[in-house]
Amino acid sequence: DTNWTKTQRFYSNLNILDHVTLTISEPIIISPQAKISFGKNSKIQFKGNGKIMLPNEKEFTNFVNKTTNSIIKI
Repeated sequence: DTNWTKTQRFYSNLNILDHVTLTISEPIIISPQAKISFGKNSKIQFKGNGKIMLPNEKEFTNFVNKTTNSIIKI
């Protein structure tokens, strides 16, 4: 499991490996061309100010292999 507690910016794809939980506590800014891919039983948890957004502050939606349990707010 991994915790991201600082705002970060990504310009390429993110792959969340199998059985990994990524907890995001501050905004993540990701390129509009990028994708976030979920491995088997992996998920993202948003905590506090955590969210994933585009540089124009719109919501990021380009997920691959996302299930109903892949993204949760805690």
